[in-house]
Amino acid sequence: MDEFALAELAMMEKSYFLELEMVTQGYIDLVETEASILLSLIFGYLLVAHFIGASITRAQVTIFNALYVFTTLSSLAVYYGHYESIVYSVNRLLEENAVNAADIPVTATPESAKFVVFAYLSMIVASLYFMWTVRHPNEEK
Repeated sequence: MDEFALAELAMMEKSYFLELEMVTQGYIDLVETEASILLSLIFGYLLVAHFIGASITRAQVTIFNALYVFTTLSSLAVYYGHYESIVYSVNRLLEENAVNAADIPVTATPESAKFVVFAYLSMIVASLYFMWTVRHPNEEK
């Protein structure tokens, strides 16, 4: 290879890493958006449970709960997929020594993705329990 080809190869490699960093930032934005959507769904469900949970019929609450569970779990799956993409991109950058490990936040690990998913699942279950307590107030003591 001549000097020009080596320089072009080095420039293409640097461009690849810059583009990978930009894609990773895009996934971070998507994860933040998906987290906002999940929290909005959970707190919206809690508001509905609080204000009208006791007055809707069993069929209505069954439909509402089914839609809520389907929507939140599918949103959580999308969240997890984007988070895994961030982890993959960060690991690829670290493997190629394109970034320093000290520059990467601790949160970009597969374990942290599982922890966050567990936290959201806990919130979903807790919100369903809240609806149960609103609909069955006499059984609680």
